[in-house]
Amino acid sequence: MANRIHVNGTVASVTETMAMVKPDAAAKISATAMMIDAVSQFNGMPLDSFLSEGLTLSGDWDPTAMRFFPDLAEWSESRFLEQFPTGTVVLGLVAAVTRQSAEVRLHPSLPVEMKRDDVSTNPRDVIDHLWSKGDIVSVRVIRDPSGRLRLRHTDVDDDEPIAIAPPVIDGGEPWLTKSKMDLIDSTKEMWERERREAEEFTKALDVLSDRMQLDIDELERALGSIGTDTGEIPVFGAAPAADGLSARERSNQEFSAAQIRRMITNYKVELSKLVEQNRRLTDALSAKARRESDLAEQAEALRGQLSRARQEIQDSNKRDHSGSSESLAVADRRSRYGTVEEWIREEIRAFWIGNYTPDDRTTFPLDRQPWRVLPSFILTFQALTDDGMDKAIKMATHIVTGRNAVEHITEDHPLREGDENSKPEVVRDDGALARRAYIESHTAQSRRLHYWKLRDGSIELSRVGLHDDFTP
Repeated sequence: MANRIHVNGTVASVTETMAMVKPDAAAKISATAMMIDAVSQFNGMPLDSFLSEGLTLSGDWDPTAMRFFPDLAEWSESRFLEQFPTGTVVLGLVAAVTRQSAEVRLHPSLPVEMKRDDVSTNPRDVIDHLWSKGDIVSVRVIRDPSGRLRLRHTDVDDDEPIAIAPPVIDGGEPWLTKSKMDLIDSTKEMWERERREAEEFTKALDVLSDRMQLDIDELERALGSIGTDTGEIPVFGAAPAADGLSARERSNQEFSAAQIRRMITNYKVELSKLVEQNRRLTDALSAKARRESDLAEQAEALRGQLSRARQEIQDSNKRDHSGSSESLAVADRRSRYGTVEEWIREEIRAFWIGNYTPDDRTTFPLDRQPWRVLPSFILTFQALTDDGMDKAIKMATHIVTGRNAVEHITEDHPLREGDENSKPEVVRDDGALARRAYIESHTAQSRRLHYWKLRDGSIELSRVGLHDDFTP
């Protein structure tokens, strides 16, 4: 705190995660731009929810941390109750939650504790099943018997008007809005819907698996209960001649022959039954094989749907909670940002945070000097493959932080009007010098990153071109 300098400034640019403040001319600091970081200074609160370009700020510049700490509006209970009298419905941010209580912030500087009875009239409800940290909720302003500020959610109707939330910084935007609450609610509904679908897919897979096993067990029992030998039953030679036999012998012979015929007939009937049963079982086996194949295809399709649903849930969680998704390619993350310039700046910032150690970030801060992304850089960057985008982001980070100028990670030299050292260096009318840094090497038509270095040390990323492209 001792080395901080109180200065005034104007917001020059702002995104969800970072804002740049231009100090007034009277400020006695060396920095030409001061950064506000959402993660380290506001616990991840989106900066563009309460800052806007052109907003005048006062605060402390910390040259060691390389951060600007704006003066926050202070909201005491008495000030809040003056502006939001008893009965007013306001928005609050759930900062912490347990089964029986929740901390709801009406402003970053004004937390209020709510008990379970303030949140739900159902005695079986627990708060952490109803609310989660980060939720925006509508609550009614009330006073306890001693006149202290309290909140109640149980009697708030969906169609009641909601008062405009106070700003984080006096003169700034409201820190919570109904649209943000609706966005969070719709996102939670999507997560819940996808979670239910994932559970249904899992149950369907379990049912299919159990059904297949039952059918296999039944078939094995049926096959084990019969013989499948359908060969012909042998019939031994013809009966001996009846000549010379007595009547009794002839009678016995005829009786024996009749017995044999009945036996053969019975055998044939049994054989016919066995053949028919064997045919049915053979057909059942074929049908079973077809059914198993169909079930396997259905199971594989369900597994694919389940995998995709789980991946979508994981990606949604990552996007919402961290602002970053490692499973997505650079181009796939474009949809998160309003402009291409904002997308590129955030990709550079993400690489800086993810690949520079804390000591590196102190030595090579991202806001060492102001830097811009020119329209020509945007056009050439969008034409790259994912691999080319990754390499361009890496090189751009090393340039704007000044790391490449110190550590010479890759070759970086003045851009000339041709591929000869005798050609003159390219200099803009305002005195800015054109420079050329290697993105690739030892490949045909290796890519190069062109940028302008202005007289005040600031950087303008100009374009990504091939080896033979000398356009500034």
